[in-house]
Amino acid sequence: MTRFFSSLYFFAFALTLAGCHSEEATREEILIQTPIGSSMEKVMEFCEMRKYNCKRSNSAGYLNQRTDAVVGVKSIWAGIDEKRIWLVTLTMSAHWGFDKDGRLLDIWIWRTIDAI
Repeated sequence: MTRFFSSLYFFAFALTLAGCHSEEATREEILIQTPIGSSMEKVMEFCEMRKYNCKRSNSAGYLNQRTDAVVGVKSIWAGIDEKRIWLVTLTMSAHWGFDKDGRLLDIWIWRTIDAI
């Protein structure tokens, strides 16, 4: 049984290395298309172009779970990548935070790994 769990651990570690782009590289790529100061409409157009299913809030920013800081007073978020391999799911989501005028303040990319 220990061999099974060791194999599972190695498999999950390999998926992490071979999975999605790094969070920072993905953030930089998205910032090229939606730079700081962009409007919410421009970000929604970017989502449509990429075929992301973006959700929009005009009443709440996003919570950056690494820093526990709320960014902005409006937000857009979307799942941008998902890979399922055996019992492991790798997910990457993008979160855009906006000021009261709908101008982009920051982008946070969140990568998660879930296993059964």
